[in-house]
Amino acid sequence: MANDDAYLSLDHVEFRYPGAQTSAIKDFNLSVRKGELLTLLGPSGCGKTTTLQIITGILKPTSGSVNVDGKNITDLPINRRNIGVVFQDYALFPHMNVGQNVSFGLEMQKVPKAERVRKVNDILHTVGLDGFEQRAVASLSGGQKQRVAIARALVARPKILLFDEPLSSLDASLRQELRTQMRRIQQDSGITSIFVTHDQQEAFAISDRVALLNKGVIEQIDVPDHIYSHPSTSFVARFIGGSNLVPVTVDGPIASDGTADVVCDQLGRIRGVLSESARTTTGEHVAVIHPHQLSISSDTASSAPQGTIVAREFHGETTMYTVQAGDLTLLVNRHDAFCDHLEIGATVTITPNEEKVWVIPA
Repeated sequence: MANDDAYLSLDHVEFRYPGAQTSAIKDFNLSVRKGELLTLLGPSGCGKTTTLQIITGILKPTSGSVNVDGKNITDLPINRRNIGVVFQDYALFPHMNVGQNVSFGLEMQKVPKAERVRKVNDILHTVGLDGFEQRAVASLSGGQKQRVAIARALVARPKILLFDEPLSSLDASLRQELRTQMRRIQQDSGITSIFVTHDQQEAFAISDRVALLNKGVIEQIDVPDHIYSHPSTSFVARFIGGSNLVPVTVDGPIASDGTADVVCDQLGRIRGVLSESARTTTGEHVAVIHPHQLSISSDTASSAPQGTIVAREFHGETTMYTVQAGDLTLLVNRHDAFCDHLEIGATVTITPNEEKVWVIPA
């Protein structure tokens, strides 16, 4: 259900494509605050693009409503919604130069020529393309084309700005540079924005909040660091990646703050914090153990659990080790500069640190 401070909201929205057996999104509730950048994150087919098309008006929901600034726009035509879209493939007109592409929407709105020229110059300055007005689209790099697309979407001051996987066709270094620029531009403009991606690193880097979708429903919506440290479900934890999902058994009472001892066959007893759903679930649980929460050592004289290093990746200041402990494969992040160097095939002891681990239903 929409929050009172929602600028954009989808309330109990459902959409089913003609002939489909199941809905692409179902009982979908999303609230986006004014000026916020929220990312829809998830695998292919999870409902991201469908949601975007419902917001723009390309698709009409089977049921439910879309609201902007307190007004129901569910039945409003596309051209009256004042929503800007930045596409993955830029969608620039090849027969127009940069200035003409950017001013196209203003011409459709019959904005006077002098005002159009001023607005185009201002927005090209904002996106770092001063003096590009007469440049042909074909002469631009991928990053420049995407900035023109952003300028075109921004120049008419839309109520909502939608980014449909705008960086996926660019190389890694350019993606990082452009997403930083996009975030700055969005913050400076204050336009409420939705960003769509399947890349969790991109989502975490650019967003105020992230909504993680799975099979047409929102699995979790929160700030990036909380999704990383406290995934609500095993799907979220697996999709975000980078952590160890370790089967555990709750052993003993659960305190009022959700803390309890959990036991893992390979790692022994660990202190954990159970999610609300884990506290009421009697089935299997998993502990989300991040690589920095484990330590390994070549000192095998202790009684600590042991494993064998099967892979290692040098990451500069740290090295990521893959350790096999029985049937459990663990990732361990280690600052090798400050301790002994460990080789593939070495037997090591594995010790969880004192930080409590997050426990969720399996």
